[in-house]
Amino acid sequence: MSGQQQPQQRLATEREVADWMALTPRQLADLRRAGQGPRHIALTAKAIRYAWADVYAYAHRRRELIGG
Repeated sequence: MSGQQQPQQRLATEREVADWMALTPRQLADLRRAGQGPRHIALTAKAIRYAWADVYAYAHRRRELIGG
């Protein structure tokens, strides 16, 4: 087994997730502070990371809510 992580297992930065969701990092942070948005991992107060599986699950739930 190699030491490389699979892309879906690597934690995403706030910027990566915001770009993928077509949001600004500020909009993503606002969602997080409101208790919305994808589940996140706070490594420190300023180092927020996301598991791609959680980001995809959030997008899937949102799509179902709006009838997509």
